[in-house]
Amino acid sequence: MKRALFLGVLVAALLGWLLYPLTSARFRIVVDEAKLRARDRYLAEAPRTHAPAPPNVVLILADDLGKTDITRYGGWVPTPRIDAIGTEGAL
Repeated sequence: MKRALFLGVLVAALLGWLLYPLTSARFRIVVDEAKLRARDRYLAEAPRTHAPAPPNVVLILADDLGKTDITRYGGWVPTPRIDAIGTEGAL
Protein backbone atom coordinates (compact mmCIF):
# COMPACT_ATOMS: atom_id res chain seq x y z
CA MET A 1 0.00 0.00 0.00
CA LYS A 2 2.79 2.39 0.89
CA ARG A 3 4.60 1.56 -2.31
CA ALA A 4 1.53 2.35 -4.46
CA LEU A 5 1.02 5.61 -2.59
CA PHE A 6 4.67 6.53 -3.05
CA LEU A 7 4.52 5.76 -6.78
CA GLY A 8 1.31 7.78 -7.15
CA VAL A 9 2.86 10.80 -5.42
CA LEU A 10 6.03 10.40 -7.48
CA VAL A 11 4.07 10.28 -10.76
CA ALA A 12 1.99 13.31 -9.75
CA ALA A 13 5.12 15.28 -8.83
CA LEU A 14 6.82 14.30 -12.08
CA LEU A 15 3.81 15.31 -14.16
CA GLY A 16 3.58 18.60 -12.30
CA TRP A 17 7.26 19.27 -12.93
CA LEU A 18 6.90 18.40 -16.63
CA LEU A 19 3.69 20.36 -17.23
CA TYR A 20 4.47 23.49 -15.19
CA PRO A 21 6.24 25.29 -18.08
CA LEU A 22 3.01 25.08 -20.07
CA THR A 23 1.45 27.62 -17.69
CA SER A 24 3.86 30.25 -19.00
CA ALA A 25 2.54 33.07 -21.22
CA ARG A 26 4.80 31.80 -24.00
CA PHE A 27 2.53 28.79 -24.44
CA ARG A 28 -0.84 30.54 -24.46
CA ILE A 29 -3.14 29.62 -27.32
CA VAL A 30 -3.76 32.43 -29.81
CA VAL A 31 -7.03 32.23 -31.71
CA ASP A 32 -6.73 33.53 -35.28
CA GLU A 33 -10.25 34.44 -36.37
CA ALA A 34 -9.27 34.79 -40.04
CA LYS A 35 -7.91 31.25 -40.13
CA LEU A 36 -11.02 29.94 -38.41
CA ARG A 37 -13.28 31.68 -40.95
CA ALA A 38 -11.17 30.32 -43.84
CA ARG A 39 -11.40 26.83 -42.39
CA ASP A 40 -15.18 27.14 -42.06
CA ARG A 41 -15.49 28.35 -45.67
CA TYR A 42 -13.34 25.44 -46.87
CA LEU A 43 -15.41 22.90 -44.94
CA ALA A 44 -18.67 24.42 -46.22
CA GLU A 45 -17.65 23.98 -49.88
CA ALA A 46 -19.03 21.03 -51.76
CA PRO A 47 -16.39 18.42 -52.51
CA ARG A 48 -14.96 18.44 -56.00
CA THR A 49 -16.72 15.95 -58.23
CA HIS A 50 -13.92 15.10 -60.65
CA ALA A 51 -11.59 12.36 -59.58
CA PRO A 52 -7.89 13.16 -59.66
CA ALA A 53 -5.84 11.50 -62.35
CA PRO A 54 -4.06 8.36 -61.20
CA PRO A 55 -0.35 8.79 -60.59
CA ASN A 56 2.05 7.78 -63.34
CA VAL A 57 4.18 5.06 -61.83
CA VAL A 58 6.41 2.61 -63.65
CA LEU A 59 7.77 -0.24 -61.56
CA ILE A 60 10.43 -2.42 -63.11
CA LEU A 61 11.32 -5.41 -60.99
CA ALA A 62 14.40 -7.29 -62.11
CA ASP A 63 16.59 -9.64 -60.12
CA ASP A 64 20.33 -9.04 -60.49
CA LEU A 65 19.98 -6.52 -63.31
CA GLY A 66 22.65 -3.85 -63.37
CA LYS A 67 22.54 -0.51 -65.17
CA THR A 68 24.98 -1.71 -67.82
CA ASP A 69 23.03 -4.91 -68.53
CA ILE A 70 20.39 -3.20 -70.69
CA THR A 71 21.14 -2.31 -74.31
CA ARG A 72 20.64 1.43 -73.76
CA TYR A 73 23.86 1.49 -71.72
CA GLY A 74 25.90 -0.98 -73.74
CA GLY A 75 24.58 -4.24 -72.36
CA TRP A 76 24.16 -7.43 -74.38
CA VAL A 77 20.60 -8.27 -73.18
CA PRO A 78 18.00 -6.98 -75.69
CA THR A 79 15.59 -4.71 -73.80
CA PRO A 80 13.69 -2.70 -76.44
CA ARG A 81 10.85 -1.53 -74.18
CA ILE A 82 13.16 -0.35 -71.39
CA ASP A 83 15.30 1.37 -74.03
CA ALA A 84 12.21 3.14 -75.38
CA ILE A 85 11.30 4.41 -71.90
CA GLY A 86 14.87 5.65 -71.47
CA THR A 87 14.98 7.32 -74.87
CA GLU A 88 11.48 8.74 -75.28
CA GLY A 89 10.25 8.85 -71.72
CA ALA A 90 7.11 7.17 -70.45
CA LEU A 91 3.77 8.33 -71.86
